Amino acid sequence: MRCFMIEQTKCNKCKKDLNENFNFCPYCGEPISDVAKQIVSEKSTIEKIKMIDNLSQVIKDKESLKVLKRVVEELEK
Repeated sequence: MRCFMIEQTKCNKCKKDLNENFNFCPYCGEPISDVAKQIVSEKSTIEKIKMIDNLSQVIKDKESLKVLKRVVEELEK
């Protein structure tokens, strides 16, 4: 008879017990694994860059555009 250890962990957001290795909590969607956290971080950065790009299309003030350009450069690092 084989015994298997199931890694038990708890979601940091909703505090539900998770009996399997999940990337995201099946109850609240919180990223659990390091890979999932990296995906969420990259998606957030891409969304910020798109938002700033959209803003730069409507802002005509040169000083404001310079500030936006610096922010985009920092986010891309």
